[in-house]
Amino acid sequence: MRSGSGRVRVEQGAKRVRAYLGGEDEEVYTHPRDPYTRVDILASSRRVRVEVDGVVLAESTNARVLYETGLPPRWYIPKTDVRMDLLTPAGTVTHCPYKGQAQYWSVRVGDRLVEDLAWSYRTNLPESQKIAGLVAFYNEEVDLFVDDRLQERPVTKFSRRPRKTGHERSEHMPDEHASRTRLERILGVRLAEDAVRQWPQSGELLEGRAHIGEVESHFVGLRLGVGRRHALGDTIVVEWSTDYGDGRVYRNVSIAELSDGKAIRVTDYWGEPFTPPAWREALAQRLDMPRDGVWPAAEALEDD
Repeated sequence: MRSGSGRVRVEQGAKRVRAYLGGEDEEVYTHPRDPYTRVDILASSRRVRVEVDGVVLAESTNARVLYETGLPPRWYIPKTDVRMDLLTPAGTVTHCPYKGQAQYWSVRVGDRLVEDLAWSYRTNLPESQKIAGLVAFYNEEVDLFVDDRLQERPVTKFSRRPRKTGHERSEHMPDEHASRTRLERILGVRLAEDAVRQWPQSGELLEGRAHIGEVESHFVGLRLGVGRRHALGDTIVVEWSTDYGDGRVYRNVSIAELSDGKAIRVTDYWGEPFTPPAWREALAQRLDMPRDGVWPAAEALEDD
């Protein structure tokens, strides 16, 4: 308030300090808002799945995606679609001038504890009511699938946050991508240690994740691309392409049976490229392979 001397005196109440900027009577939360920051929240019916080490933490077709200037899209998921039994309240509370007050959860998968991995805004500001009570996960530290497509992990100020797993982790965390087998990257889920992989066309069967990885190690210089993943209950069907180094692109289909979120049996069918006979030209149409089609085209493949 203004004193008789013309000076400005800030009065502090017993519970909180109210800040007034520019003569406006609007309370400031955390810090003044940046006029160049925008937050948009959109409802989405796309299938969103969140995993850590192959364990599904959330899956929903009723999420909301929040776009905020300078940050990757955040997917907020209803608690009814989240494995809340895997989440433990972390006691962490943060404040955002655009969204409100957030509470955090840690996630334990096996013997691994990932602290402050998920959060929810229990106390929202008016413009963020659409995400009230919904749960979001750090894209930087989970496997995020949108319409069964694995999303690239963004690099932000939240990347490589400190974690605890019974002891302090090194600043240089292991490369989780490199620790996965090629088949796990194609399927988007982990293999069970006793998983079986079979090829009906060649009459082969492999038992155990270790043997599957050993066979993969004999194929180097591959180029791969995943087209679509179809999740059907405890079954995943994946359409993918591979070039073994001779320039010929194989179109493949893998069918995985799941148990507790891990693949226990995988059946592979591959389509070896060949030139159809002339007599079929009048009966069949040309099946072009667009870059973003069911089976990725040659120019869309990436080095393994």
